Amino acid sequence: LAARVREKRGEKAKRRARARAMVDEMKRCRAEMQQMVLDVADKDHRAKLLEDKYAKMPKNVNRALYTYRIMDIIGSIAKQKKEIAKIIDDIHTIQKKSNKTNDVL
Repeated sequence: LAARVREKRGEKAKRRARARAMVDEMKRCRAEMQQMVLDVADKDHRAKLLEDKYAKMPKNVNRALYTYRIMDIIGSIAKQKKEIAKIIDDIHTIQKKSNKTNDVL
């Protein structure tokens, strides 16, 4: 009889421990769900802002105009690269001349 009582007490303790673990897990899940609700609300707000911004944008923009502007920018960048290369060449030649004159002195 005493062994059965001890066995039942052990089972009861195990059930209580499992119940505590389940309660802890439920609390963690609830906290996680609350955080997810906040994240969803934040993302909905940001989506609404982006939709409003998109609605305010002009709809009759010509794609050819954008591509022309982009190509123009690319062309000006290429010209700038060529000018920079020329300047670097000039700097190198001046440095060489300077080094030669210093060697002569």
